[in-house]
Amino acid sequence: MLIPLGGQCTFEQARILAYLIGQLVERRHPDMATTARNPAARRGRVYLDWGQNAHGQLLVVPYSVRPVGGAPVSMPLTWDEVVPALDPRQFHIRNALDRVTSWIARSCALRGTRRGSSGLVRIC
Repeated sequence: MLIPLGGQCTFEQARILAYLIGQLVERRHPDMATTARNPAARRGRVYLDWGQNAHGQLLVVPYSVRPVGGAPVSMPLTWDEVVPALDPRQFHIRNALDRVTSWIARSCALRGTRRGSSGLVRIC
């Protein structure tokens, strides 16, 4: 989850906000989300790593291929896709481009954008 703060918070305020959001999501959806650092304690739930919001921490950007079997891809989701049955392995290197292309086509159709003569879509 990425929440643009527009420079309105200090680093420490942003870190506290990340912690509070993590706690809130975990309490409202304990069957889906957890802040437990120990992987064994997560029991298949999404890990809300609020501690990653710290100086010098690395971040996996969207569309990054993960270095594990099946080459899963870090894929942005819409809120209606975040359901208990979500399997992150469904997004992988073999279908990531199709998903992105489909998303761009749907977004541009809503905005009335068309393909140019080169066949490229101008992202709206």
